[in-house]
Amino acid sequence: MVDSLSLIITGKPIAQKRHRHTKKGFTYDPSKLEKDDFISKIEKKPKLPFNFNIHLQLYFYIPRPKNHFRTGKYSDQLKKGVPYYCKSRPDIDNYIKFVMDCLNGIMYKDDSQVVHVEATKIYSTDPQTIIIIKEMIDV
Repeated sequence: MVDSLSLIITGKPIAQKRHRHTKKGFTYDPSKLEKDDFISKIEKKPKLPFNFNIHLQLYFYIPRPKNHFRTGKYSDQLKKGVPYYCKSRPDIDNYIKFVMDCLNGIMYKDDSQVVHVEATKIYSTDPQTIIIIKEMIDV
């Protein structure tokens, strides 16, 4: 079994988009290409998907907006009092859904195995998604 497995996906975190419907009645996932790109960045893939209860920790490092930085020759420095946590859109649950959909069938057989989720949305100058997968032991 696995004590914990950490994954770092570089680049701006991506939120799950709502499924769309065509005029002909077909439904499609507008996040498909982004999911394929995300999956290609996963370096530590198990040979077989895990088959145990999963505790998922997710850290979404969101790029800071320009107005968080000073101007002029100090433009690389943050202003005083800028927030640490990101409370702007997209919502954290959409980031969680995107990651869980991407890991489904690769890291675990089905996302119903995820029994505990911790997620944090943080501003950063280094945008990335950190995923920690742990086995959740039955008590």
